[in-house]
Amino acid sequence: MLDQHLTTDDMPLFTRLRMTAFGEAVIDIANDPAYDQWTFSQKIRHALEHETAARTERRVLKLLKASRTPNPGACVEDIRYLEGRNLNRELVARLAACRWIDQTHNLVILGKSSVGKSYLAQALVNAACRRDYSAKYYRLDDLANQLAVYHRQDTQRLTFLTSLHTCDLLVLDDFLTTPITGQTAAELLNILAAREGRGSTVVTSQFDPEDWYRSLHDAVIAESILNRHRLHCRARPTRRAKHAPPHPHRSNQLNRARGRHTATRSPRPRYQIDTHALPETPAKHWSRCSITSRAGRCWSTGPVTRSTSSTRSRAR
Repeated sequence: MLDQHLTTDDMPLFTRLRMTAFGEAVIDIANDPAYDQWTFSQKIRHALEHETAARTERRVLKLLKASRTPNPGACVEDIRYLEGRNLNRELVARLAACRWIDQTHNLVILGKSSVGKSYLAQALVNAACRRDYSAKYYRLDDLANQLAVYHRQDTQRLTFLTSLHTCDLLVLDDFLTTPITGQTAAELLNILAAREGRGSTVVTSQFDPEDWYRSLHDAVIAESILNRHRLHCRARPTRRAKHAPPHPHRSNQLNRARGRHTATRSPRPRYQIDTHALPETPAKHWSRCSITSRAGRCWSTGPVTRSTSSTRSRAR
């Protein structure tokens, strides 16, 4: 009986089994004399690797589509480390490795307009999806509008909030670029509180966290959000900044209560790159990465203390 090689006519069999890439590899092996010297195990392994690569690619594309990132092609490999930007290549590589997502660390990216904050955040979404993490990307204004569409008891609203609470990585771009309503601030607080210990959050903003307080109307909600985003950083202050209070909004509240005039903005220190552990960082463990046209700065936090039950079990 003559040996009949597999041909493209046999592809429907593989397609029915949802093994199209495996079938393509098997047909190539059967009809290409270059594979005649391979052992049977080598041929099977090659076909399996071909199928695995195809499934991984489809999985990444599915995760990127679900993330709603406006630039799915953004990746850390395309980031330009120009001399004036002072971007830390090693830090970006560590962020792209996504171990901080496993540990539910959070990240704040600060910088002026058009310096690349959004692109870096989108590149981290791409890196997370390539490592099989689920991600969601929203501009804060778009998120507020989306929440306003749904009725309080709407099933779609509950599904939407669940997706925000449970995704591995949530990116909030252009954070407080424009003022938000008190209702949106309350919704934001609920989302951040629900994500504690469950996922990582990336925030990009043109303003320092101390300035976020002025964009949040309710003092209690503002304090709760800022407590979850409190950043302790090591800096070399200027002569004026040496005497500035560590938390300007708290001092301003006290001074207003005493009838004193307060400045609208406290002096900003000259920050330097510092990637050492910060012992004063609270349990929320926020990391900070700033991009500016003149100098780059970044901070990383100490180890995370979490219960064993909340530790991710998946292996990377």
